[in-house]
Amino acid sequence: MLPGWIVTGAVAYRLFDGGGPAPFVLVNGSIGFAAARTREQDVVDAPTASLTSVDVRVGAVVGWTIAQVLSPYLAARAFGGPVRWTLAGQSVSGGDRYHYQIGAGLAVRFGERIDAYMEAAPLGEKRASVGFGYSF
Repeated sequence: MLPGWIVTGAVAYRLFDGGGPAPFVLVNGSIGFAAARTREQDVVDAPTASLTSVDVRVGAVVGWTIAQVLSPYLAARAFGGPVRWTLAGQSVSGGDRYHYQIGAGLAVRFGERIDAYMEAAPLGEKRASVGFGYSF
């Protein structure tokens, strides 16, 4: 795969703030477009072929904030979009093996400006992620 480009956009909205026994509820969506050229390895002057993809995702997160510091949550996402590739002169298309993801995570707040999270999604599209944030 040769260098290419990607353009994405995302939006998230908090439906409910939660509090007491009531959970917070977030919904989100994103769309992404990517394109690159591919070339067979170890072949002199190999021709290139196009590879393009589109990814559309929607999701929801439900959780509780404890002592204004810890926020355990459950997450569910659905997504899809075609991947198109030219292979041996033929246009082929495909998609994800799974079109959903279910997982759980924990967000931690460190003071007014720093937070971190970790999430594991063992069902559907499997993924584990860790992130840190700083608010200006």
